[in-house]
Amino acid sequence: DLTVMLMVLNSTVGDTAIPGHDYILGSQTLTFMYDESNNINSTPCVNVTLLDDDIPENHLYVTIGLLVASIDSSDVLIVPGKNLTTILILDDDHGVLVGFNERVIQVNEAVNHSINICGYLTSLMGIWKSNLSSILVVTNSTVKELEDYILPTSTILFPAWSISGGTIWCQSIDILNDTIVEDSQLLILQLVSTNPLVEVDGNYSTITINITEDSNDYIEVQMQCTLLSVSEENATATVCAMITVGVLEKSVSVVLQTHSITAIDGKDYIGGLFTLTFTSGQSLSDNSFQCLSLIVLNDNTFENNETLLITLNSTQQDAGIVRIPHARNELLLTIIEYPSSDIVEIGMVQDYYEVVEGQKPFVTICAALYHGKLGFDVVVLLKILNCSLGDAAIPGRNYILHSEMIIFIYDALNSINTSCVNVTILDDSIPENTLYVTIGLFEESSNVFIIPARNQTKIAILDSDTDFVISMQYRQYLVDETIGIVPICVVALDTSPFIRKNVTFTITANGTATAGSDYIVPDSFIVDSTNAMIGDIFCFNVTIIDDEAVGNDLYFSISLAVHDSNTRARILPYNSTTEVKITEDTTDSNVSILLTPRGTVIIITISVILLPLCCLFCAICWILMRKKKGKLRKSDKVHPAVTKHDLELVSEHDRMTVIFGNQLIATQMKNDRAAKSVNDSSTSGVESLLISENENSSAQLY
Repeated sequence: DLTVMLMVLNSTVGDTAIPGHDYILGSQTLTFMYDESNNINSTPCVNVTLLDDDIPENHLYVTIGLLVASIDSSDVLIVPGKNLTTILILDDDHGVLVGFNERVIQVNEAVNHSINICGYLTSLMGIWKSNLSSILVVTNSTVKELEDYILPTSTILFPAWSISGGTIWCQSIDILNDTIVEDSQLLILQLVSTNPLVEVDGNYSTITINITEDSNDYIEVQMQCTLLSVSEENATATVCAMITVGVLEKSVSVVLQTHSITAIDGKDYIGGLFTLTFTSGQSLSDNSFQCLSLIVLNDNTFENNETLLITLNSTQQDAGIVRIPHARNELLLTIIEYPSSDIVEIGMVQDYYEVVEGQKPFVTICAALYHGKLGFDVVVLLKILNCSLGDAAIPGRNYILHSEMIIFIYDALNSINTSCVNVTILDDSIPENTLYVTIGLFEESSNVFIIPARNQTKIAILDSDTDFVISMQYRQYLVDETIGIVPICVVALDTSPFIRKNVTFTITANGTATAGSDYIVPDSFIVDSTNAMIGDIFCFNVTIIDDEAVGNDLYFSISLAVHDSNTRARILPYNSTTEVKITEDTTDSNVSILLTPRGTVIIITISVILLPLCCLFCAICWILMRKKKGKLRKSDKVHPAVTKHDLELVSEHDRMTVIFGNQLIATQMKNDRAAKSVNDSSTSGVESLLISENENSSAQLY
């Protein structure tokens, strides 16, 4: 028979279980029984009984090794890779109970820029001697991280020796204020345990943060056109409203209402009160139009043209967030009488022109005779319509319309069927958006019918100037690893008073630091340039993550680029990048030293003796350096009221400066022969100033 011993070893991967307290080993040996076939009891076993102690603790390990116990041990070899077995005992008890103090918190995005969410911690076993933690998980939220909020860290740490009954813990959250019109938003956080010793109170495991909207956020809505004409045979007239300022993340409604002038509701058109709804995501540059198809009735009666007024108003519910300019809240609709057989039909030749200011001096717009014959000269009127897809050009500043009429000259052969007029395009050298001129045709005689589909033409004047110029405020940021949030700023160097929308810049970052583990940078940065002035500063936040590990200083570069190539904005190319240098947290450590009581006494004794001596030595060195720095010779000429103690000479890099009291009085580059006075009043009475360097590289003042 062969007997081998079982030996319990200390665990090298975690806490070691205690025999008799956590487990019972059924036998200290294993015996292989002899028989001729070597098949009987060839795999002996022993039972290990696990004990439930009802004590909160870490997971425990039992490591059991094999040793040769027979006399003739040289004949037995324990296989090296199979000489140990480990039993992991998972604990089912809890050391602490944690939960939130409140279930619901209400904040306003314009008021509460940073809030604390707090909770309680109750120890189930007295004071705990090691660090515990849990994490915060965002669930079922309607907010966007880095756009609506910033959670600096998702880990809640409960330090050792501080865990006792009634302990309060808190975690800060930054609430960001945007300019977007939106509903109140919910941020739901759930407390999750990452340690078997930490139990989360199920009744207080979640907290809901209700972020209410900033009352100053708004959108601007206006009529697309203020003048519009339609033939009574067309059946419908399309009336549109559009967003010109702001961005939506909720549904907002406006109301169109008809008012009869000469047209009669029910006879010439179907009027009433109509609601237009703008949905989430709509803005000036993205599907900002909502339109109404107004029914026009053909009464089969020969009559003059008729008109009605359509007004734009906000609903009572959305009155606080919808602004409607007074100059663009009405539309005058003209219903044109269906033509008879003895009149001529005239319309524009082309409905759209596009020109870049400064490249073409004028645009020629033409009208043509499409039906009928002239029996005399016919005059049609040209009027500027305040109706465009964007900003309206200003007459006399952006263009000149040389005539307010087009004349068709009668000839017997009716060979002249086209007439034109020039529009001069002016280069104002002012940065602005693309401007639009809409010119409409209007009849002066009842014998003329203006074709509705050809009753106007549009001129788009493309600008060649730059709207908005920015630059990084600083080339470099030097930050500590523990700083948390770093604002990165840009400064406006040139702005346009005509820009009417936000500018989006994309953000890229790279360097020795790793995104996500060392820092967090947003993907984009929106600058509200609507009312920007030169010198205005705009910032976005970068989160610096403390990895609590020893390492070298890291850096990463942040670059900005204009997101929309159609936006008239640019960044100074030599100042579009900034560098963030992260210095290592000096409190980080990956070395642990265990001192015996005798070693602790020896170190404390040495520290008590050497510490005062080190302080005394540093103080003497500082005094000697201060005396040497900025020393005056007795032969130097200075103002009688100035003593040696009043003057301080500072030498740094390639520049030396003289300071009198707290005031800078002179500065000199090291390669210059004489100092330059900074402020004449501060050096009154000083005949001359000269700064030089002696052989010891210390500065002297003459």
